[in-house]
Amino acid sequence: MCTIHCRPLLKQIKNSAESHIVLDCSTERIYDVLKQAQQIGMMSDYHSYLITSLDLHSVDLEEFKYGGTNITALRLVDPDDPELQKVVQNWVYGELRYGRKLDLPPPRVSDLDHSVGVLSALLSCKHAAQCLFVIPLSVSG
Repeated sequence: MCTIHCRPLLKQIKNSAESHIVLDCSTERIYDVLKQAQQIGMMSDYHSYLITSLDLHSVDLEEFKYGGTNITALRLVDPDDPELQKVVQNWVYGELRYGRKLDLPPPRVSDLDHSVGVLSALLSCKHAAQCLFVIPLSVSG
């Protein structure tokens, strides 16, 4: 549960008639802020949220998908991309050859060690320019 009650600030934003909102908070608070926004009527098809967290994929947004709200975020890498998975797998096997075990944490882009390692492996890929592109994502069913 959100330890900070965002409702007063959200009400102030609602009263200002702003509909394009940039949400910059910790990943752990995103759900609670959006839930409070929903409770005061700020999760309609008239509202758009740009969420700055790179870990939005780890937040369960199921509850918000039918409200019509445009929720936008960025993701640096596609963890389902076969080429990226191959690069990471080669990296893990390369470490094993030198007797080092590479325990990758669950993929959270904000985890500095993980993101730097994955990005480094991706950029060392001979086709790195082809690996970096924008894909629109949708939370609709």
